[in-house]
Amino acid sequence: MLNTKPSQQRLGSLVLQQDDDQEIELFEWTGLAAEAVTLKEKMVEEARVLSSSYQETAFKLQQQIDDFITSRGHHERQMLEQFRLLLNAKKLKIRDQQRLLAGAKVDVRAGTIHFCMINGPCILTCTRQLVQ
Repeated sequence: MLNTKPSQQRLGSLVLQQDDDQEIELFEWTGLAAEAVTLKEKMVEEARVLSSSYQETAFKLQQQIDDFITSRGHHERQMLEQFRLLLNAKKLKIRDQQRLLAGAKVDVRAGTIHFCMINGPCILTCTRQLVQ
């Protein structure tokens, strides 16, 4: 069986001394309490609006950060691709220079160098004048 009676617990007691010289101003006290409640409700509403504004600003800033991170990643990928292309071009140039030097024939007596493709025709002949 359920107990449907409200439970009560005594927390303490308060003794009010009667003072005939002091007048009880019940309406003034309730008016002040009502004004305090109204002021607190206004402060809570202002805090709620301010909190909403801060949350909106934080959301916008988070979106900007996400956009910056995305664009930074895209930019880094572009730079790496350009670097890869440049590096491959430089490697090809170095390999071509190594092949050219590997096929060079030097004639010291004539003072000439013939740059020939390996198993191919000579593509460049340089003559050097000896200074005495």
